[in-house]
Amino acid sequence: RDESDEKIEILRSRYGLHVIRPDLPAELYILNIYNSVTEVAAAYSSVLNNINLMFPAIAMRSFKLEYDQITLEHRDNISNLYSFYVSKGIKVETEF
Repeated sequence: RDESDEKIEILRSRYGLHVIRPDLPAELYILNIYNSVTEVAAAYSSVLNNINLMFPAIAMRSFKLEYDQITLEHRDNISNLYSFYVSKGIKVETEF
């Protein structure tokens, strides 16, 4: 929810993503429109795991941040989270 317009535009242009910024939590928003959702993407978010559990047919993608983009105190936890995503079949993009 706090992504800059510049970052959103990079994702749109590079990956052809249609980015939606709903006023509801993403899980509730997708629950209402899941038939028209083909993919959910985020850097790291509980949404990826939650939607993966709720709607396994929807593709998931995570955009892996460089270590220097993550605060020092959170680096290990977020690194573990990316490994968890891979173990659950969530695609992790390392170059974007």
